Amino acid sequence: MSGGKILDASPDAEPLTLAAWEDRTAALLEAGQIFLAQDWAERGLARFPGSHRLVVLRGLALIRTGAVTEAVATLRPLLSSFDSSPKRDAATALARAVAAVGRLADRAEPPEELLDSVVQLSQALEAVRSSSLGGEAVIDPATLLALGDLHLEAWQRTGDRTQLRVGGELLVEAFEKGGDGRAGVNAAVAARLLGEPDRAAALAQAAAAALAASVARMAEEGHASGPGTFDVRSALGVALLMLGEQEPALAEFTAACKALGRRSSKVVPVLRQVRRLQADGVKVPREVAALLKPPGVVVFTGHMLDRPGAEPARFPDWAEPALRAAIARRLEAMDVQIGYSGAACGAELLFVEAMLERDAEVNIVLPFARDDYVRACVAHGGPRWERRFNNALRLADHVSYATEEEFLGHEMLFRFQNQMLHGLATLRSQFLETAPYLLAVWDMQEGSLAGGAADFIDQWADIARLQIIDLDEVVSEAVASEAPPAAARPVPPPIPSLEPERALRCMLFADIVGYSKLGEGSIPAYMAFTEKLAAELKARAPAPEMINTWGDAIFAVMPRASDLVRFAFQLKDLVRGLGREFRGEAGPLNLNIRISLHAGPVFAGRDPFNDKPNFFGAHINRAARLEPVTVPGHIYATQQFVALLTTEESQSRHEAEDQDQEFHPAAIAEYVGVMSLAKNFGKQPVYHVRAAEPARELAEA
Repeated sequence: MSGGKILDASPDAEPLTLAAWEDRTAALLEAGQIFLAQDWAERGLARFPGSHRLVVLRGLALIRTGAVTEAVATLRPLLSSFDSSPKRDAATALARAVAAVGRLADRAEPPEELLDSVVQLSQALEAVRSSSLGGEAVIDPATLLALGDLHLEAWQRTGDRTQLRVGGELLVEAFEKGGDGRAGVNAAVAARLLGEPDRAAALAQAAAAALAASVARMAEEGHASGPGTFDVRSALGVALLMLGEQEPALAEFTAACKALGRRSSKVVPVLRQVRRLQADGVKVPREVAALLKPPGVVVFTGHMLDRPGAEPARFPDWAEPALRAAIARRLEAMDVQIGYSGAACGAELLFVEAMLERDAEVNIVLPFARDDYVRACVAHGGPRWERRFNNALRLADHVSYATEEEFLGHEMLFRFQNQMLHGLATLRSQFLETAPYLLAVWDMQEGSLAGGAADFIDQWADIARLQIIDLDEVVSEAVASEAPPAAARPVPPPIPSLEPERALRCMLFADIVGYSKLGEGSIPAYMAFTEKLAAELKARAPAPEMINTWGDAIFAVMPRASDLVRFAFQLKDLVRGLGREFRGEAGPLNLNIRISLHAGPVFAGRDPFNDKPNFFGAHINRAARLEPVTVPGHIYATQQFVALLTTEESQSRHEAEDQDQEFHPAAIAEYVGVMSLAKNFGKQPVYHVRAAEPARELAEA
């Protein structure tokens, strides 16, 4: 299993039929579980490779992370399934979309072969739309709806209005064929944004009638609540807004959110749609934005239960009820629905249990191997806490690891865990257009071990989103309530610390694509190319802490993710540029490069053969195994690296804001999916990392 393991809340409950699998994937996508929806679509396609809807849903999930190029690539299997009967607007639309993304990623036009493949893909998509397989209709309205939404997502990220037009037409067709009012509403919004108010009003009127009939039917069947009711009634609210019926629209949004219950990610796409209409001149009641508030995200840190005989006492076991109540009260006041935490006995497990009682989403990150974690952070609480730990992991929505290797007594792994929690919560918040809180249970004492509550607070830059529960105050109140005597607990033996201490490092592995095809007569040109490449890299900052090469491979290490990603961009651009500058026996070398990035704990030392700095450990191997499955010309990164990069950039953003400076992110990370690593090294959640455009955010294109 990978160092970025993801567990579904019910991993064994796989749908038995294609329709059920498609519906499960679509439901995850609508609920805002974009990463999980992408993974489910990929797994479903392994079982049902002929599902056009799963292909489109996977593409839609990818594009919602900003991975437009990968979304295009995932739709290419449709090429083998459909006869080509294209319309030029569809081909042009997708070609422009990928060209725009290519310019953002590489600051140059995409290569001709990429655009050729995009044109072919456009033809395939048009064939899907035309239902031209053997002359029979093979496309269902739900897939048409997904295709239409995919084009609208591409429009939002590229600014290409042809995408908006093509998506709108697909949605009209989905509405006409299936009668789904949601497709009609989305088509009406597209028409409105295209400057076609009469057509938009007609579509909104027809969609509102269909949706009102659905609401009446659900009421007759006793389905007054649930996600399905939210989908229908919120869509009806949007239609009514477009028709100028503000009070009825507000009533529908109120009923929709009441049916949904707790705040959900499902409100986010509706909120975005409402905001776009409002920007286009549609009047929206103020209460609508409050109703469609995205779910709150919280990261948690807190002290463990005292070990038996600990002096002075900080968190005695008899104070558990008081702290449990304090955490529950604070969560209710914060109104959060998505949580990220560890699972140590004491405050962390109390937080997890409180979130589960709220029917909230729980994401657990463990800092190292599960058995070692139980020994170090759970067992001293006794068997009752171990049972609670196992139950928490079973009920959590996701469980991931900073590293799955042993603890070895290295406390720095707890700080890495905190950075993972911070980064993953920030990534999730970005999709929800919000920011995470940090909730800390702290005894208000200065200083702590790396990764402790005080250390996490020190690393948290957004003080405005920091909430603290004073543990001393809670314990004092518990003392006054005549708590029962503490039960006897075992004293687990301490875990010895292994020398030398590990260090957190970011690693790059790269492979020059095209080297193996060079003839012997081209090797002198390649040697000159590498000399120029090395000189150019040395002249630029930042410099790696260690860099090594052998043949066509490059290995580099740096302490900070943001520095290494900038180095990776420079390396990629230089290889592609210099590869055309140097000529071998058959012409320009035309070299390309694959780059993989990873972060994790490693042992720092010196190479005994050349006395230069070197690094050792399992995470070196993991970084190396990602590089062979990276697409040439791309940079792929593991979840650990992206979480660390996100944490660093979040801190840099707040520092810039404090000094009234403009902040430019170094990179944008787009989720690709869970990929199998080379040489049977397990699976790993993987991101495509590309350069950010400082001038604007993609979502504002």
